[in-house]
Amino acid sequence: MASKFPPGWEKVPGTDPPNSGQGFVYQVRRIGSSEKFALKRLRNPDNPRRSERFSREVAAMKELYGLGVPVPKVEADDLDADKPWFIMPWYPDGSLQKLIGSQSRRLDTLSRLRLVAKIADALALVHQQGLAHRDIKPENILLNGDQILLADFGLCISIEDARLTETSEIVGPRLYMAPEHESGISEEVDQRPGDCYSWAKLAWAVIAVRNPPAREAVLEEGKQLHRLLGDNRLLGMHQLFERILVIDPRARLKDWAAIQGDLRHTMRLFDENQEESSSGDRSFSEALLAASQIGSTEEAVERRLKQARTERRRRDTNRIEQILADEIGAQLGEDLRSLNEASRYEVSASIAGGGPSFPALAEVYDFGLSAEVEIEHYSQHSNPQAGLYLTWTMPGDKNPNQHGFSIGIYVITQGDSFRLIRTPFIYGGPAMEVREIAPGSIRVSEPLPLGLASAERESRLFAQESAEFFRTLLTRFLLLIRGGKNPNDAENWE
Repeated sequence: MASKFPPGWEKVPGTDPPNSGQGFVYQVRRIGSSEKFALKRLRNPDNPRRSERFSREVAAMKELYGLGVPVPKVEADDLDADKPWFIMPWYPDGSLQKLIGSQSRRLDTLSRLRLVAKIADALALVHQQGLAHRDIKPENILLNGDQILLADFGLCISIEDARLTETSEIVGPRLYMAPEHESGISEEVDQRPGDCYSWAKLAWAVIAVRNPPAREAVLEEGKQLHRLLGDNRLLGMHQLFERILVIDPRARLKDWAAIQGDLRHTMRLFDENQEESSSGDRSFSEALLAASQIGSTEEAVERRLKQARTERRRRDTNRIEQILADEIGAQLGEDLRSLNEASRYEVSASIAGGGPSFPALAEVYDFGLSAEVEIEHYSQHSNPQAGLYLTWTMPGDKNPNQHGFSIGIYVITQGDSFRLIRTPFIYGGPAMEVREIAPGSIRVSEPLPLGLASAERESRLFAQESAEFFRTLLTRFLLLIRGGKNPNDAENWE
């Protein structure tokens, strides 16, 4: 009977092969040697997709090991065997999962921070090669003393490669999985932001010494690290997680240099000897400690959390405004240029931001917004960033293009939701006027959640509908202008 192990290798007596995702892992050794290795064998070699992943795992490990990335060395492999296999070192310290949970190894917070920083360093190197791991979880981080190694690259993918998973196939571990992977469908070619999301969940688990809750629940008040562990020095980690654990991968912090900088700052707060040994000045160390204590008061923590929430909401609001402007431009840009050229610019139709601030608008029209939730100040005083304009000259006018009509779209943010408000402006008379010149001119959306892809889709649909509405109004306006009638006169619409 042929041996199930490669020539020159044998199974270590008394060991059983645990499952490892797409294969079995045996503890083996070279015949005549006591040094232990791990042999990983593909479980379903007849499955083309699993076979491709297995081959990719070996190729990725070889490439990354050669570039100095902390991954296990491939000692030997045979991918053409009936049951493909490869051999790597055996790490008796196990995986990072040993440091999570009630039975975890005792380790102080600074040591845990250093571990997650090393994982961040390793992932930064992987991403520099244009690769995404896509399966970051404690079981796939091996421990070797105080060093870590990234393992299980079966789902690893180049940002330029075709998808390795079916659109219905879920990618990665559920507790650590990025939201865009939950359905197995990702519109993003670059999947590296998903690794950043998984790293943040893993970092929370390592520092909190427990498995993380689902999705972004680690950001909830009772689960914020500095509150959970009663140590305000960890506030910076919560603020970092707020920037990474963002639903939209495009808005997610994925700059490893920024992530590593925040980690180093937090570690300095825990390393009591670092500043003193580097400065050699005990008085300055005491000043640093006092500064840290001032910045760690409950009031200071709440102030910074509020600032972080405001900044996140402002960033998400700005993104919606840009989506609206881009979508309207895509829908009407070429048509409006054609219209202007056809009229020899006697009529001028354009797309631009601008218009009155929302408080000025609310003074002349009640949009029915709830007064229970305060409008964010940056939203309250902003002008519409997406607008459609039409100017024209009537017979007998002394000044060209002195009559105008526009439709502005406002993004009004209240807490973690926003509304889209479309309203017309009529100008050219003694004062600007807000008037529903045609049914549907004024439209207020339902509250939409900031930061969600579904809200972005609704915003695009709102912009498309507004562009089509403006297109319809243009026809009526131009027919009235051609007939010598001013479209801004309400009686001409009766």
